[in-house]
Amino acid sequence: MLPAEQPFNLIVASNTIAMEVAGKQVEALGFTPYLMSNSLSGEAREVATELAESVVLSTHDRTFSHIGNDMVHKIQHAMTSGYEKVCFIWGGETTVTIVGDGVGGRCQEMGLAALIALGRHPLPSSSLHPMITVVITSTDGQDGPTDASGVIVSRNTALEAEKQGLSPLAYLDRNDSYTFFSKLNGGDNLLKSGLTGTNLMDIVMVFVDFT
Repeated sequence: MLPAEQPFNLIVASNTIAMEVAGKQVEALGFTPYLMSNSLSGEAREVATELAESVVLSTHDRTFSHIGNDMVHKIQHAMTSGYEKVCFIWGGETTVTIVGDGVGGRCQEMGLAALIALGRHPLPSSSLHPMITVVITSTDGQDGPTDASGVIVSRNTALEAEKQGLSPLAYLDRNDSYTFFSKLNGGDNLLKSGLTGTNLMDIVMVFVDFT
């Protein structure tokens, strides 16, 4: 016999909802948001490299096995749509294969790999030289066994690291992203939100500013 009232499920929080809220905040900052995918996964450094290169390389230059060339085509179409400021938002959760003895988390490792990729692929001198900023954060407020929730890097960060005598690749090789970002700019690139009391996987935002 069925109960008088049927039970129902109400989703009050999810990674998709987190992406949508991020999109509203991005829009308030003057950027046109593009919600890309909530199923981002794979090796953290590889995924981050593809995300960074998706805004500086043509889809004809390489195969984007994690985010897909079709997705990259959409990114580049958006970048030529006439908007001065755009932001691409992903959700999901990557993984880290630990080969070193460093300290960090998947978001910080992604940030370190994105930093390296942006520094490795400068745009041609004939381009408009957009400012590219990558924000990667956990939603629970703790990335790995650290007090950081994530990290923010830009096209200038690789140059800043070089000036400060830091080798991003050396830190990445030993999975020591937290130590790297703690030393870089006095730790200013680390995001420290504190524990949020929920866990909706991670959020990645790639800002492209042509102004």
